[in-house]
Formats: sequence, structure tokens, C-alpha cells
Amino acid sequence: MSNQRNEWGFTLTELIVAMSVFIIATTIISGVFVRAVRTQRQVGQLMAINSDASLIIERMAREIRSGYDFDYSNTSCDIGSDLIIFTKPKGTATTTIVYRWDAGSNTVERAEKIGGNPTGADYDVLNASQTKIGRLCFIETRLNVNSPWRITAVLAVGSKDDQLAYETYFQTTVSSRILPMDLE
Repeated sequence: MSNQRNEWGFTLTELIVAMSVFIIATTIISGVFVRAVRTQRQVGQLMAINSDASLIIERMAREIRSGYDFDYSNTSCDIGSDLIIFTKPKGTATTTIVYRWDAGSNTVERAEKIGGNPTGADYDVLNASQTKIGRLCFIETRLNVNSPWRITAVLAVGSKDDQLAYETYFQTTVSSRILPMDLE
């Protein structure tokens, strides 16, 4: 009779190699997963920021389209609080609308005062908390005093998240439906 062993098992070397391969594969897969989760979070933030900026620029365009007697401040787009003030019909009265960029808090703000000067009006912040407004600029592109008001609004938006280095520009040009000669 032979003393032959029929043992089925792994040697210590085989076990160490298998565990090493498993640990390396797990590390790579978990790294890919973590990166995918970060990327998905950043894409979600970018979509929210772009949506927020689109809503802001559309709201401004809609109100500018129905406004008249536009007044600008600091339209060279230097650092500062760029703003536009205009009048808009509201029923039988008029209302004064102000849009401004607050460089200190990186926000777009809007104020409305029925029938007069907007001094002392309460400003509402239009952008969401994760959206950083890097610039708001209004540029008038009228040919002469009798031509329609044409206002170009430029909005630079980014993220307040330091890990997401992102900034993009939105721009729209709007013509007022009310002509200067309609006011005479």
C-alpha cells in the first residue's frame, strides 16, 4: 500500500498571491466608484447652476422687454455693483425695477417699487445659494434716442464649491416693446 496523500488545498504562497490580487482589484474598483460618485455630484451641481442662471436671465429679459426709460450705472463692466433701473407698467400705475450685481456676496438682486424711486426698496436675491455670480453687466445698444431700447445682459456664473472650478457666461439681447416715441 502506498502512502500517497490526496490533499486538495492551497499553499501559503498561492493564498498570499490570491489575496494580493483581490486587494489590488478592490482598491482599483473602489477608486473608480468614488471618482464616479464625485463626477456625478459635480455634474448635478453644474446642471443646477446652469438652470439657475437660465432662470435669472430669462426673468430679467421678460421684464426688460416690457420696460422703458432705462438707466444704467457702471456699464463698463468694471468691478463694482452693475445695475439697471427701468420703469414698467403695472395696471394703471407704474413700477420701478432694479436689477443689480452685489460683488461682495456674488449675488443678483432685484427690487421693485411701485410708482417711484427705488431708494429704500427691499432687494431679493435671485440666485440659489450654490450659484456664484461673478459678473452682471448691462450694455445699451441703441442707435439714437428715437430707436428702440436694446439691452444686452451678460451674466457670469460659477459654483461656490471650491472643488468645482467652473465659470460660464450667459448673454442675451432684449429689445423693449415700448418705443421712446410711444412715451411722448
